[in-house]
Amino acid sequence: MVAKHLSLDRVIYSINVADVLEVARSEFKVNLTAEQIKKIEDKIGDYFNWHETILMALQVELDLESVELGDDDVGVE
Repeated sequence: MVAKHLSLDRVIYSINVADVLEVARSEFKVNLTAEQIKKIEDKIGDYFNWHETILMALQVELDLESVELGDDDVGVE
């Protein structure tokens, strides 16, 4: 159950243009153009494994352990 004071739409983490520019500069020594940023901005999420990132944060920071679900737990008949 989610606490009443939490908004389910609240963004927990985001990547901004400054982040992208910093990586381009530090890793490739290039300054991206607005056109280059526009070309990749909708694609960054395709390379981000959000499930594994959330799982790791839950395990490491909250000391939670994964559980194996049985057929009854996932609605398989």
